[in-house]
Amino acid sequence: MKRLWGPDGQLFIKESRLLVLNCDGTSCEILKNLILGGIGYFEIVDSGLVEKEDLEDNFFVGNKLGVKRGEVKSFY
Repeated sequence: MKRLWGPDGQLFIKESRLLVLNCDGTSCEILKNLILGGIGYFEIVDSGLVEKEDLEDNFFVGNKLGVKRGEVKSFY
């Protein structure tokens, strides 16, 4: 097991890969913090459609109502 804040902590974060299933508000916030921390790669898999509630708490979807959340291309 690797320690996150040991001598290679930042390298461990940079080389991490993350898969997010069904990106709701909570997972979006967690993912944002990991991105700010320098995570190397992430992928979101979500077949739900962007709804009004998503516009308030999921900054990855922009303002694309009716599009599948997993297919929205955002460049934040």
